[in-house]
Amino acid sequence: MNSLISASGNFKDVVSSVYEVTGKSSEIVPKENGTVHYVVTNPNQIKSATSNNGNFSTTEDDILYRTVFGGNSGYVGYSMSKRAAEAKEEGRYPKTEFRREYHITAKSLDMLTSLGFINNSEWHHTSMYGNKTPFYGWTEDEFADDYLKHKKEVDTLCKGIDPKTKQPLIDKVEKPQYEHEYEMPQYGEAETAANPIREWRHKQIEKYDQFTGFKGYANATEEEKKERDAYLHSLNEQMEEKIREMLAKDYPDYLAAKNALDAYNNYEEDLRKAIGERIKEYLDIDKYSQRWREQTATTQPTANIETLTNHAESVVQNLHLNNVEIVPDGSSLNGEQATAKGFYNKRTGKIVVVASNHTDIADIEKTVLHEAVAHHGLRQLFGNDFDKFLDTVYAKADIETRRQIAHLSANTAGTYARQQRNILPQWQEIPTSSKSNPHCGNASNNSLEK
Repeated sequence: MNSLISASGNFKDVVSSVYEVTGKSSEIVPKENGTVHYVVTNPNQIKSATSNNGNFSTTEDDILYRTVFGGNSGYVGYSMSKRAAEAKEEGRYPKTEFRREYHITAKSLDMLTSLGFINNSEWHHTSMYGNKTPFYGWTEDEFADDYLKHKKEVDTLCKGIDPKTKQPLIDKVEKPQYEHEYEMPQYGEAETAANPIREWRHKQIEKYDQFTGFKGYANATEEEKKERDAYLHSLNEQMEEKIREMLAKDYPDYLAAKNALDAYNNYEEDLRKAIGERIKEYLDIDKYSQRWREQTATTQPTANIETLTNHAESVVQNLHLNNVEIVPDGSSLNGEQATAKGFYNKRTGKIVVVASNHTDIADIEKTVLHEAVAHHGLRQLFGNDFDKFLDTVYAKADIETRRQIAHLSANTAGTYARQQRNILPQWQEIPTSSKSNPHCGNASNNSLEK
């Protein structure tokens, strides 16, 4: 063993000496008194005996390194994964640390998270047990500075108090006389009177399913489900408005009692919405979202502005439009109009197309057609028969065309007829082969003859 002792301090010499004495490497070396020494040939074979889950890395020399659940690359010490450490460096923290970093109260944290100013959907492994810990971070980096700058006002708002008047944002709603609708006066008569309106809703759904070819959620794609849900949401709002108008006219006592119960049950949500609107004075989420959209939409034209302007003017002449102005750039415009591709002013009947906000010939041509033909030209062309024309085209269209129109109308609100009017500009984007259905053509020709 003398050679092993003399080799102390030089790793390679230790390994060589162990092999010389025992004829083995990377093995347990026994001693005469019954104790043992563990000898290894690589540093990454030495790991901490405590605070580990046993999944030791064979590629890292750090004795504290270990892999953890969920695919994280490893741990930093005993307290957190490497990804957790990276998140903290980027300004996202576990709840307690986030509160300490920004001196934010628990109530303000919960409120700002529910309103979308703070995000807590991200999690990382922490502690020696690999716990999944939610991490909190500001939705926009600027919110951190905005909050610290207006902390007093925002914290006051999160309590439901107006920081300027020191009064509640909305009055506390007292517990109503009736806890259940069936206890209210005129309940039976009002419910019976509302049934025809509910039946109207049911028929509208049947008509939608017939037009779009919807065969049930089990057989529908995710996109079809989303479209139908959007339509149902709009339809339910219309039904509720119809019922409310009927109750106000014929059953005012029942409506008053129902409103009192609704106000009591919805108080917390109404307060949350009121807080959200006021907090925008200090943390303007719309401003940052709009800036992001503008930055994302910024593109460099593949055609020069002069070429785009000349082509747009040519399209306008071919369409015989005398109310369209093509401007080279948005320097003379204000606000959103400066970054818009085109816009139509219903009050003046003027259409403006901004050449510099387009990428190529096809792009600016599409804008001219969108603004001039859909927003103004067809309405002027069909006059009072315009809505009837839309309904006829939709009813006569094939299933695929109706499905595409329904897809385009999924994000619009109002009655189905109103949705059809609103999505007309986007309807131009449906392939010509679909719109050339002979039934659709007949509908167009009949309207033109009038």
